[in-house]
Amino acid sequence: MNKNYSVLMAVYKSETSENLDNAFHSIFAQTVKTNDIVLVCDGPLTDGLYKVIDNYCDKYPGIINVIKKETNTGLGNSLAIGLPLCKNEYVMRCDSDDISMSNRAELELNELINNDLDIVSAPVLLFHENTDNIIGKRDVPKTQKEIIKFSKKRCPFNHPSVMYKKSFILSVGNYSDMRNRQDYELWIRCLQNNAKCSNLETSLVYMRTSPDLLYRRRSKMAHKYSVDIIKYMRKTRYISFFRYLSNRFFYGLQYHSPVFVLKLYYKILHKR
Repeated sequence: MNKNYSVLMAVYKSETSENLDNAFHSIFAQTVKTNDIVLVCDGPLTDGLYKVIDNYCDKYPGIINVIKKETNTGLGNSLAIGLPLCKNEYVMRCDSDDISMSNRAELELNELINNDLDIVSAPVLLFHENTDNIIGKRDVPKTQKEIIKFSKKRCPFNHPSVMYKKSFILSVGNYSDMRNRQDYELWIRCLQNNAKCSNLETSLVYMRTSPDLLYRRRSKMAHKYSVDIIKYMRKTRYISFFRYLSNRFFYGLQYHSPVFVLKLYYKILHKR
């Protein structure tokens, strides 16, 4: 059974060299090793980031394909450029500031191959500063039926923990350049095209978070991006008019609520 897989990652200049180093370290520590990493530099990077990249390219020659963009155009565009360049059918998405557990690739490959799936992801553990400081868990629905139902109100996969079939993602149009919600919009298109999918029970990624996350989530632009995705779902008749109104109400409430209310809500939502 062919278990070769690619890793797809994008990095921006605001990333720290330490975070990128930790992300790379976790990828090369997998129990099933990758033979192909596509790293898209979303615009010019810092000297520190380039040094980390050069160190891993020297240590693992022929594994990392570095794509350097002249300007920053966002995560969706970067991943859309990188995905067709992946050598393998199975692609593991990694963020430049997150840490994959060592058995992540093995478990996700087994799930995809044994059940002939198109997409799989898993819960993530939210941490601040280091993985000893776990502050929550972002869970996801497990079965195909639960995923479809859940997707009509919230994103059904954790993007930093996703592995998928390259051919299927390209068949539905690849990533779009929709800012902030590019993954959610992609999953909707996948489900509209009868994607076979599941989410594992076990958390497989440590996902970095920060104290200012809630402030960013209730920003004017974040609210606009949330409204854009539910407008798209309604326009393509993925959701009913009633669900559209319910989603608009929820996102409006999130936008206008005081931060202390959101902190309480997300503390309950991401309770481990």
